[in-house]
Amino acid sequence: MSTLAERVQLCREKLGYSQREVAILAGLTQQGYQDIEGGKSKRPRNIEKLAEVLQTTPEFLQFGNKSTIPIHMLPLLNWDDVPLPPYLDIIDKKEGIIAMAAYKSGKWYALAIKDDSMTSKSGDQQSFIEGDIIIIDPMREPKHGSYVIVRQNETAEAILKQYLVHGNAIILSSLNDRYPSIMYDVNVTKICGVVIKKQADIVEFE
Repeated sequence: MSTLAERVQLCREKLGYSQREVAILAGLTQQGYQDIEGGKSKRPRNIEKLAEVLQTTPEFLQFGNKSTIPIHMLPLLNWDDVPLPPYLDIIDKKEGIIAMAAYKSGKWYALAIKDDSMTSKSGDQQSFIEGDIIIIDPMREPKHGSYVIVRQNETAEAILKQYLVHGNAIILSSLNDRYPSIMYDVNVTKICGVVIKKQADIVEFE
């Protein structure tokens, strides 16, 4: 991997992200991100944020320098135990522990995908299949296109949806059209975090 473009693409593909998803998480336009992977942008201004999203270091992206990434232990939760904002009691119950390499972890937690509601039939879209492990940052603000964990009320089980902004309305959409979309209502629907990573090969400790 001799170029920044190749290293960025490698990191993105290892995480299972699309170019569009990385662009959203890193605060870039999709064209701006495509310029990075295409080799047109040699010195991205927001290299630190891009490295954070790709779970690596700016030094590795720019120069190929490897460094040791700290291992954090995150709680793996049941969907009905996902904490509501403001997350002060996170985390009382957990199914297990997930080991993840990252430079920070904050109040992150993990969930295991349990159904096919977010399994896309389209090959050009991120897809979540049963058994995938997702990492959630409860403090991150969602953007158009983000994947979010939501609860309709304090007793309802949490669900995974895609956060889509249409004018003044926000739709919480499923990737599988057999599952209904939800109109976001700030008085009813609580966003419990944004998905920041998906790993099918993540290490799990009981």
